[in-house]
Amino acid sequence: MWKKVLAICLLALLFAGCSKKEVSGIVYVNLEQNSDQYVAGEDHQPYWNDLGASFASNITKAKEGYYHYDWSRRLLCYYDLQTAQSVPLCNQPDCEHDNENCNGFIDYETTIDCLKYYYGYLYVIGRNENDVCVYRISRDGTVRENIGTIVTVEGRCVASCIVHRGYVYYAMHSSTVSKDGVKIYRFCLNSNEEVEVIYTSKSRAGGEAKLSAYGNYLYIRESYPSASDYIGEVYRYQIHDATVEKVADGIWRGFAVNGNVLYYDNGTQIMARDLETGTETVVIENGMPVYLIHDGRWLICDNGCGIWLNGGDYSRRSITVYDCEEKKTVAVIPLEGQLSECVGSDGENIIAMIPEKEIDGNSYLEKLYLCNIADAVAGKAVWRAFEE
Repeated sequence: MWKKVLAICLLALLFAGCSKKEVSGIVYVNLEQNSDQYVAGEDHQPYWNDLGASFASNITKAKEGYYHYDWSRRLLCYYDLQTAQSVPLCNQPDCEHDNENCNGFIDYETTIDCLKYYYGYLYVIGRNENDVCVYRISRDGTVRENIGTIVTVEGRCVASCIVHRGYVYYAMHSSTVSKDGVKIYRFCLNSNEEVEVIYTSKSRAGGEAKLSAYGNYLYIRESYPSASDYIGEVYRYQIHDATVEKVADGIWRGFAVNGNVLYYDNGTQIMARDLETGTETVVIENGMPVYLIHDGRWLICDNGCGIWLNGGDYSRRSITVYDCEEKKTVAVIPLEGQLSECVGSDGENIIAMIPEKEIDGNSYLEKLYLCNIADAVAGKAVWRAFEE
């Protein structure tokens, strides 16, 4: 109980004297970064499972915790790692957190594609009617503004988006562009550049794209329907000189990049490809497609999609932790529930979405859980809920 009180008091002090307001102006971001290595605070957070889990696009890491979006309440929240409590991003007394007067509430006309923490701000990329817009929100939720439109679409839109080195990269496949396949738009967070289309489909029409980034490269997994699943190719786009090259094909569900190594799933094995030499090695004989996450040391493998494709024996549902330094599997963590998904891993904790109860015949109340990696490696894996 005291942890909950402390979390609320700390948030109240942070929000003291504030109420939601609109501001305008350019916020500095570094557009000139050209390091080949990962730069914390400037680069895309590559350890979220944007390639698989739908919830992964709605959580982002800050210095002392996680911002996340509770879709069932349309509410931005903050999970504090010190107090182990999640609280609405709102300081207003007696607020019910259920309408647009609340700092953390997202209006019913906005559909969120992704939530990202970058350079001290939250960025929400969402669709408002036909416009895909970028919203900048202060860390306490009191300052919010629409800083621009990426693209206007009609009809159904399938999207993947990341924030990397000062830009939003937004990959879209929709009914309006299906004849052209995938398009990727680049939007500058300084708001002083025109939105541009930097990439059009290299694969066949009708495909979809998922994005990641590392160093000076944007990685693009294009997939297209096969007899059994979506098989894909990975391209990389150099963000400064706009060159594009294909770096892998025959990829099933998962891929992850760390430095010059591309990890990918070929349907039965997890492979590691050296992007300089082209040499490949088998990392894990997984026997089925998986989603992959790399957090700098640990390779996290979620077998949920493989189980679904192979008949649905969910007694085998698990997350495998592979130590890329020691080059061995160090933990296999059971994950109960047919609809559970590994959302991400930030080097310290694995985050999973585990449905709690059925809302109606087609949807469930999703809840986030956390498992400490050190505990899992020690054989003491415990899932702890994001509690309020």
